[in-house]
Amino acid sequence: MRKRIALWLFVVASALLTGWGVWSYANPSAQCRGEIMGPGDVCHYSSPNSEVTDVVQTYEQRIATMRQQLPYVIGVGAAATVFNAVLLVRSGKEGHRSVDDPVLLHERDLADPEV
Repeated sequence: MRKRIALWLFVVASALLTGWGVWSYANPSAQCRGEIMGPGDVCHYSSPNSEVTDVVQTYEQRIATMRQQLPYVIGVGAAATVFNAVLLVRSGKEGHRSVDDPVLLHERDLADPEV
């Protein structure tokens, strides 16, 4: 029972990851140190020594970078959803028999369980 619940949770989590990737691709938003950027805004890279450097990235560059990376997130989420759904279906087809002795799990043709 716990195995099926865990598989359901993985299916839901990977489906949410896929949905988030699709939503983020359709509605991109860029941030610079927690502040939402808009068209025309720029963001200076920060370094360990200084908060402002000469290297600048525009809003359009950040959106383009995000749009390049999101297809991988969507692909991984979709693959994980399909994989976990297959595992979930296969686990439902297994017979859930009660076995008292772990040896019987390996050797099912034993006639006498007292061995």
